[in-house]
Amino acid sequence: MPKTSNKYSASPFSRYYKDNAVLQLIVALGSAFVIFHFTLTVMRIMEYPEIEILQNITSNTTLPALPEFKYKVWTLFTYGLFHIKQTGVFTDLGFWSMFSNMVWLYCFGSLLQMMIGFRHVMPLFFYSVIVGGIFYMLAQYVPAWAVAPGAHLGGAQAGIVALAAASVTIAPNYRFYLAPHFSVPMMVVVSVFGVLMMLYTGFAGAQLMLISGGALMGFIYITLLRGGKDISSWLYSVTGKIGSSFTPKEDAYKKHTHKRSDVLNSVQKKQVAEEQRVDEILDKINKKGYDSLTKEEKDILLRASKEN
Repeated sequence: MPKTSNKYSASPFSRYYKDNAVLQLIVALGSAFVIFHFTLTVMRIMEYPEIEILQNITSNTTLPALPEFKYKVWTLFTYGLFHIKQTGVFTDLGFWSMFSNMVWLYCFGSLLQMMIGFRHVMPLFFYSVIVGGIFYMLAQYVPAWAVAPGAHLGGAQAGIVALAAASVTIAPNYRFYLAPHFSVPMMVVVSVFGVLMMLYTGFAGAQLMLISGGALMGFIYITLLRGGKDISSWLYSVTGKIGSSFTPKEDAYKKHTHKRSDVLNSVQKKQVAEEQRVDEILDKINKKGYDSLTKEEKDILLRASKEN
């Protein structure tokens, strides 16, 4: 019967999850959605006003208007996870936006993962989210594209568009097979996706620039990769070192197990030796009587009786 190496051996699901960046992104987006609504529920229980709840959450997680951005630069890195869109008194909590993004993420992300490997999907996604956010902010310097004060934008649109652009760049003639004898060309799928994405933005200039920034990053990433320039290696190097510092190494585990076994064996040998010594003292009592014992033998017998 085969034995597992040790208790830290990864399960089949954990190995699959570790090597599937698309699944990791879907889990991240879903977790952010749950965290958002959990926070929303807690604040409602604490009887915060509804408008104050939404403003507090959205203003700290999503992209604000340009004048407010300098006070909340971190939103450039968080807005891609939270599918919230607030304009004035209207707030879209983003379930259908998140759901549709997950479908497109699976569609283009799985293809890209198959073509270039899972290690490039997540860096490409987050690079594109950041570049898209920068384009969104720069676009607001154009007066006609300025976002109204108090408006906030969140969502993974820039990252999804980047995956689509990267897929077209690397495999423009690819076909999605929906049945053995029925397939849809990649360009048709991307065209439908692009139209839906522009409809979602409402053709607002700043939002169009956001998805344009994502698409540009997707194209640049694949172009650099084809030229032998991997801009994701440093990211995995950093995260790998961080992860390894929290993950017990197999050699360390074996060393600890070996040391533990040595200690247990030493204790066990000591117990056996003590038991033999007690047996010898009892034999002496049977032959010569208790008064024949030395002070040390009496102490050993007394200690053994207390332990029993």
